[in-house]
This record gives sequence, structure tokens and C-alpha cells, in this order.
Amino acid sequence: VERPKQLLRGGLKYVNDMLNIGWVAGFAHPLNERTFIVQQNNNLEHALRVVVDPARYDTARLARRPLTVQVHIRGERDEHGPQAVAHCIGIEHPNVMDLPAQRVWLSGFGTSPDKLKLLRGMAKKDFNPFD
Repeated sequence: VERPKQLLRGGLKYVNDMLNIGWVAGFAHPLNERTFIVQQNNNLEHALRVVVDPARYDTARLARRPLTVQVHIRGERDEHGPQAVAHCIGIEHPNVMDLPAQRVWLSGFGTSPDKLKLLRGMAKKDFNPFD
């Protein structure tokens, strides 16, 4: 009997009999119907890209929401070379302990005037969860 590639023991956590799961908490910003980023500090260049199944999740409904994402990390290759890609297997509402604190939010750039000016140019408009 051939075993399925993804075992259902404990949900979708096991791939080829190995536990392969990670949790990421932050604020979601959709890029398209298959991809969104999870922002954990005020520098969007540090955000983690997550790929979803559009049949399970509507990325437009996730916009700017705090969430905790369960992911499988898979190695893939694209035009930039080998990449680690996070594939969503579950989305939950985070508790206060899961989300980044204000000091973590500010750690992306710091607070110097020149870095804050750069931040204003890169940041999503009007998005500051600690404002």
C-alpha cells in the first residue's frame, strides 16, 4: 500500500513522516490571490512571504489583520536561485503574547530622523498598529 505524501496524523503537520511546521505572527498584507506577506516590524523588507491555496483562504480578507500563520517551509528555485518558501497550512487569530511588541515594531529601522524618512517612503500608507 502506497502511503500518501502528506500524512493526516495531527492535521497537515507531517510531510513524509517528518514534522515540518513553523508559526509566524504579525500583520497581513495581500500581494495577490495566492500570496501575502506577514509584517512583524516597521520595515517591509523584513516581511515574510507566504503562499496560500486560494480555494481555502481569501487573501483580500486578511488585509492588515493580526494573525498567526502555520506554515510548511519548502525549498524551491526561481529566477533568483534557491529560496525557502513558506506555504500556509493554517491561519488563526493570535493572542497578545504572539504579536510583536512596540519595541520590536520599531526595530526594523530604529528612530533616527534619516531612517524614519526612509521608512515613510517604504511603509504601507497609514498602517501603524501602535498609533
